[in-house]
Amino acid sequence: WEYKLPSGGRTHTWLVADQAYLAQAASSLNSMGMGTLTAMDFQGNDRANGGRLCFAQVVYHDGMDVKCFLFDMIQLGDSFQLLMPFLQNASALKVMYDEHHAKILAQQFGIQLAGIFLAPCAFEMLIGRVARSKTDLLEWCEVVPPGAQSEALMLDRSPDL
Repeated sequence: WEYKLPSGGRTHTWLVADQAYLAQAASSLNSMGMGTLTAMDFQGNDRANGGRLCFAQVVYHDGMDVKCFLFDMIQLGDSFQLLMPFLQNASALKVMYDEHHAKILAQQFGIQLAGIFLAPCAFEMLIGRVARSKTDLLEWCEVVPPGAQSEALMLDRSPDL
């Protein structure tokens, strides 16, 4: 689906839950040019006990529009490994918030992330204090969505989410 951003730009979002869309997404991610920055996030459950990733989001700007892939990792199963060339490519810079997701990804799929830049580290270097949550980063960037603070607090109190 397509969404018009307040800036006037557009974002194109795809839910990837089958082999055909996974192959298209992998091709798109593998063909990104040098210097393209992606933002990634994962969601899962029972993170405190090693966890299981259920959902991945990869977002980048292709020079014209924002592209967003939402991967249903449960539905895709082991075929999620088709993204291994992109995820393990050290030249493809990927910004993440939570380094624990990389460990779970390695356990669950055998994928060793490369080219990762942790947003909390950048925040600490630039601001001089530790980010308490993703909301701290969003506030600093002045892009906090409505309800983000209460949602972040709920997630911080529920490590199983």
